Amino acid sequence: MLVEEGHVNIAPGDKHMTVVRCNGSLKVKLNEGLPEISCCPAVDVMLRSVANCLGGGS
Repeated sequence: MLVEEGHVNIAPGDKHMTVVRCNGSLKVKLNEGLPEISCCPAVDVMLRSVANCLGGGS
């Protein structure tokens, strides 16, 4: 689904939410990755993907 201003996306249990760039737009994707720090979904996974899309992060 597209990332849209004024809309909130909530990851369902047992799925990580990531953001990817696709044809110039940002899209939300879900995946069944391993838990991170015992969490799934994990905010760290989502924020890393946002940083990768927008050129930030370490």
